[in-house]
Amino acid sequence: MLKIKKLFICFFIFLLPVNLLAQDLIITNSGDSINCEITKIQAQNIHYRIDDKNKQIASTAIKKYTFNFYPFITTTVSQPTVSQQYYQSVNPDIESKYIIEYPNLRITYSGGYSYRLAPIDPNIPDDFINYMEKLKSGFHLGSDVIYFFSQAWGIGAKGGLYKASNSINNIYVEVGNGNRIYGNMSDNITISFAGATLATDLFKQNRKNRLLLSFSLGCLWYEDDMILIDMFKVKGNTFGTALNIAYDIQLSEHLSLGFMASLYAGSMSEYTISDGMTTLAVDLDAQHQENLTRFDLSVGLNILL
Repeated sequence: MLKIKKLFICFFIFLLPVNLLAQDLIITNSGDSINCEITKIQAQNIHYRIDDKNKQIASTAIKKYTFNFYPFITTTVSQPTVSQQYYQSVNPDIESKYIIEYPNLRITYSGGYSYRLAPIDPNIPDDFINYMEKLKSGFHLGSDVIYFFSQAWGIGAKGGLYKASNSINNIYVEVGNGNRIYGNMSDNITISFAGATLATDLFKQNRKNRLLLSFSLGCLWYEDDMILIDMFKVKGNTFGTALNIAYDIQLSEHLSLGFMASLYAGSMSEYTISDGMTTLAVDLDAQHQENLTRFDLSVGLNILL
């Protein structure tokens, strides 16, 4: 009789589904336990299968999860990469079963305040110091595209547009024989940037939020639609760089809010000035080059794909 019971127990265990013996465990914040098979781990959701049905649960609703009921490899969702690496050291088959996905493509649209850092030329008359100081402040719009080819590193492109303007009425310019010509003065400055980007994610172990550091090399284009009694257009370009640090706060699986600080640098050694009829090329010596260095503070929306 004892032998029959042992055979019956062995036969019953043999008939149990394999996935039942190898079930995973998800524990929610409310204390509920879900016996299931975890099929995919993402930054925002965990996908699992139960009773032949595919389901998902938000990462924020999970306290912890366990693979195959092994308590010594329990981990929190906030560090999925650590859990994957640790579990692989225990069970090499993890790679074929559990897939941890992170956004590979980050598309950013941003804008904010800008301030040009170059000092004002000491030869500027005192009456125009305040005018030039106001021209140093402006706003910018920008766009970034970064493709992450690994968890920590990405490449892409950066583009941006800076605008600043100021005007003053009833000025005069002295010409020969002590004569004066009266009129208006204004500047409408646009500085554009486009370049290639190398980026790294400093929060490699926490994909909920991101701290990104990026460096861009490219070109700066300068344009000033100015009026000094008459109308003129000043144009030039130069090599430029951009150093950017961004902190992203995840809003959903495909959206995050970014707060950024950027430093653009470049120095223009030549430009052209045109009155619509005649164009003059101007070369600047090292002491009088147009310094395009500026500091940006931005808020942006990131699309994560």
